[in-house]
Amino acid sequence: MAMGPMALGDLVGQELFWKQRKAAGDMAKQTKTYYGPYEVVDFICEKGRFGMKTPDASIKADGRGLFIHRGRTKEVDPEVLAKMDEVRKAKGVVPRAVSEEEIIERLFYSMINEGMKILEEGFVAKSSDVDIVYLYGYGFPPAKGGPMFFAENYVGFPKILERLK
Repeated sequence: MAMGPMALGDLVGQELFWKQRKAAGDMAKQTKTYYGPYEVVDFICEKGRFGMKTPDASIKADGRGLFIHRGRTKEVDPEVLAKMDEVRKAKGVVPRAVSEEEIIERLFYSMINEGMKILEEGFVAKSSDVDIVYLYGYGFPPAKGGPMFFAENYVGFPKILERLK
């Protein structure tokens, strides 16, 4: 995809859901739109690092959030990596290799499932309506035709249903 979910967060602002949770008085709040764990994002937001819109002159960065942005380049902030290690250790999580197939499944299958719910609830007339939104609005790879087309023509709904379960 043109932009992964972490880069998108740095583009729109990491503080959006953080501020909503603060306003609600529930920093553990989870909704359909945002859900934890929150430790890493809370860490950067508490430091005032919301992404591309928050420069950090001390390290000559045009923006700082999960990534350090300099011009058109970005790199993962070493402080974020250290915080991730700290959170992993506290939770007893051991890092493991993640295959390309698993990444695709985790990113796209939930998206396809939401597309099916949108169809089922009658918000769109046909699956290609969902595809158009994802192609032009979210940068889904045009060569794959949109998430619904991808599901039907590349993966197959039975496999997606099995993996979602």
